[in-house]
Amino acid sequence: MTVREEDVESRALLAADAAKLWGAALIEQLLALVRGVIVPRYLGPALYGALGALGLITKYGAYLQLGVTTAVGREVPYALKQRSTDLAERLAKVGYSFNLLTSAAPAAVVVIYALATWGRYVDVISWGLLTFAFLLITTRLETYFT
Repeated sequence: MTVREEDVESRALLAADAAKLWGAALIEQLLALVRGVIVPRYLGPALYGALGALGLITKYGAYLQLGVTTAVGREVPYALKQRSTDLAERLAKVGYSFNLLTSAAPAAVVVIYALATWGRYVDVISWGLLTFAFLLITTRLETYFT
């Protein structure tokens, strides 16, 4: 059985891509390990716990899209295949609007809470609330566009 030259090239490309992906995952894990050791020591238990609590804003914010991003990612290519560019454009706009609304509304609540309770907590917490409200919107939009 003879192996075609195209098969050898595609296997080599696959192996190279797999090595790049594995290398990137390894670097990510090493950075997470370093972050997991350095950040808690630098912040201390109280602020590290506060950082974890603030991080829940963005973690739970990912669930606010309710599957719309996934549906848009599936339906837009299907609409384009059917040569229905108007439908594809409407779906993309609705998906974007829904993501913006379901991230901006909770972010506004967090900002209002941060401003209403300013001074009750350590300044780091208040600034953290504002920062994570901003991150809620930006990470949701980043997820939508990737």
